[in-house]
Amino acid sequence: MSNDHRIKILFLASDPSDASRLRLGQEFRDIQERLQLAKYRDQFWLEQRTSIRPGDISQALLDIEPHIVHFSGHAKSTGELCFEDELGKIKPVTSHALAALFELVQKQVSCVILNACYSKIQAEAIVKHIKYVIGMNQAIGDKAAISDRICCGIL
Repeated sequence: MSNDHRIKILFLASDPSDASRLRLGQEFRDIQERLQLAKYRDQFWLEQRTSIRPGDISQALLDIEPHIVHFSGHAKSTGELCFEDELGKIKPVTSHALAALFELVQKQVSCVILNACYSKIQAEAIVKHIKYVIGMNQAIGDKAAISDRICCGIL
């Protein structure tokens, strides 16, 4: 099956140096491993972008043209997702800004997963444009985030 017919999953990871460290490489590896073990593994194509800065998101969406976007990283209790600046430090992005970006790709992206604490606010903004969005309404530990996602079958 060619890449044009696969469900494309874009894994975006951001782990700023001035935030608590996350095991995002392990999370990507676990997703990749689960896909490899799946019966219909040839129907999926998984691509990753790491150390994501705000400007990288739109470029990745244009380059990959994903159907599913999975963000893993930090968020503030105010709902802003934490990307990285040029020095690798926290660069928060508002729910309004990300929702506006997803509005532009709403015919392409059908699902957004925000694996970050307090990402419910972002999810509520994005769901106005994307049919399926998953966010978290509280803090969750790194190990639990990886485990819950795998156990529930969420990619």
